[in-house]
Order: sequence, then C-alpha cells, then structure tokens
Amino acid sequence: MSAYTLKHRVSGPLKSAAANPPKIDFKTLTITSLIAGFLLIPFHEFGHVVCDWATGNPAAMSYARDYLLSGRETPFLGLLGGPLFPLILSTVSVILIYRNINLSVSYPLAVLGTVDRLLLYLFGVTPSDERDLARAMAWPAATFKYIFLGVEIALLILVAWSLIRHKIGPLRSLLIFIIPVLSFVICASLGVFVVDRFLFPEQHKKEFGLTLPHSHAIGRDELAGTQNTSLTPILV
Repeated sequence: MSAYTLKHRVSGPLKSAAANPPKIDFKTLTITSLIAGFLLIPFHEFGHVVCDWATGNPAAMSYARDYLLSGRETPFLGLLGGPLFPLILSTVSVILIYRNINLSVSYPLAVLGTVDRLLLYLFGVTPSDERDLARAMAWPAATFKYIFLGVEIALLILVAWSLIRHKIGPLRSLLIFIIPVLSFVICASLGVFVVDRFLFPEQHKKEFGLTLPHSHAIGRDELAGTQNTSLTPILV
C-alpha cells in the first residue's frame, strides 16, 4: 500500500467527522431542560435525604426542603449530599458529552448540574448548606462556596470546550446554555411557589420562615442577615 493511499484512508474519516459536527436535536434538548429543570431542586433535596439515611438519620423531603424526622442537627454528610448530587450529575453528563453519547440530553444535564448553586453564588449568596459545612469544619463561612464554585466553573469550561471541539457554532452553543438556565428558572419557580406551596404547605411555610423553627434541622434552611433574598430559599 502506498503512503499516499494510507494517508487518504486515515485522513478521510477525520475530515468527514470535522465537516459533520454531531447533530443536536433542540426539541429533545428543550424537553430535557424543562423536565430536569423542574426536578433539579428535589434532586438536591434527595441528595440530603440519601446521605442523612446513610449516616443513620432518617429524613424526609418536600419539593424544596429536607428535614430530619428526629428533629436533630443534620450531620456533615447530610449537608454535603445536597450540593454534591447535582455536581455528580453534571460530571457524569460531561463524560457522556466527551464520549458523544446522546448530546441532546447530556448537554442540558451538564449545564443544569452546575446551576443548582451557581445562580445563588452570582448573587453573592452563601447558602446555608455551605455555611453549615464550613462551621462543622471550623473553616471560614464561604470556604465550601468557593470549593463548589471552582468545580462548577471547571465543568462549564469543559462543556464550552466540547462545543468548540464539536464546532457547534456560536448561536447554537449559546442556546445550549440559555435553554437549560431559563427552563430551570421557570420550572423551579413553578415547583416552589405552586407545587411546594399547595402539596407541602407546612414545609413550604418553614422553608420561607413563615412559622417558628423548632430545631436546627428547620433553622438551617433559612438564610440569615443581609444574604436573605427572594431566590435564596429555593436552593438551600
């Protein structure tokens, strides 16, 4: 086989792959974003509950709030589980992206897994989970905020690099970020202010400080001082 023939046999598929970027179905991406955007907050709370049970502390959850059945203080692992689960989701999705597996689903999940805390951080908020984790370690209050923020930025950079690598294009790349974020804002608001309010009224009142807290398990879900904003209770 001549060198010329071998060169063209190898370079042919590479040029073909570069000229044909992977197809992304924006209908599927949007549907995935809407469903996952609605479920992201419960997934965060589910992370708390799973880790609470793993440490021998039975717990339950509403749409937007977790709580120990014993009323005791939430253990360190239970605090960590909420922010950690969406980051795991995002990490797995990034791996799938780089393996070119179902990009129309993997991209929105990768973005949404970082949105869980990033929106609060951008507003200058240190959520209660991060503050309590830092207090348990006797570290500065914003330590875990910056740890999680660093991981989120790294994941988003990997997502952005994959878009460049796949030659998705500026407009389509922007939509891959915008659609999941908007879906989360809309669907999470519906979940918190409609679903949580009417299906879990007692927990909704505790989440927003409308009833007096009876234990630290309730108090940790409320923001203190000047960091209290209308968006904050959604993700703490």
